Amino acid sequence: MAAVRAVICDVYGTLLRVGPPPENGPALWESGSGELKIPAISLPDFNAACDAQIASQNALSRAEGEPYPDQDWMETVLQEWPKLHSLSVKAMVELCRLHARCCRSCVALPGAIQTLKVLRKAGLMLGIAANAQTYTISELHAAGFPFADFDDKLIFLSGAHGFAKPSPRVFAILTGRLTSLGITPRETLMIGDSIENDIAPAIAAGWQTWLIDSGNPEHSWGQIAELIAGSR
Repeated sequence: MAAVRAVICDVYGTLLRVGPPPENGPALWESGSGELKIPAISLPDFNAACDAQIASQNALSRAEGEPYPDQDWMETVLQEWPKLHSLSVKAMVELCRLHARCCRSCVALPGAIQTLKVLRKAGLMLGIAANAQTYTISELHAAGFPFADFDDKLIFLSGAHGFAKPSPRVFAILTGRLTSLGITPRETLMIGDSIENDIAPAIAAGWQTWLIDSGNPEHSWGQIAELIAGSR
């Protein structure tokens, strides 16, 4: 592995393992949405309506020429329920966080937090390239990742941009930001769990890559720590 100065990570399947929703998800949704004073609607109905809205918006984006569309979750919710425009931004953010907590569980993959600490200590810049939403930040926090360790300039969350990996545009944007920091593509390492979404487009952008072994992620993260920290 050539000298690495920046490490860009995928999130789901790489930093976080996504699991089933909590058993009390529907009840948690009912009580939480009630506290936020949003119109009463069951979690299944809420999900179905949002899924339909996203499918419709993605189809429109594809028709307009975007092959890898994504939608902002908060905007999707507001489009489906215009009355929610009366909520404060803080309340809308909390609603999105609540929905994520009710629909799935997220825990840190073994070895990920420890390895990122090693990389940070070694002086590497850390970033994120993920098909994700703003509530992903809360999921990382809750799983124990110190989000402040990631450089704001090197964070790409697809929901905020309208397109997702494996679009080359994702890697072009980050390459441009890295270049402005004096970091070349060859000095950048992409860590992900998907050959299609993470590894192939990163290679095309001239980055180095590392594929996380989903069957033994702790071993993969340990290898990364040894190779990079050992070369410093």
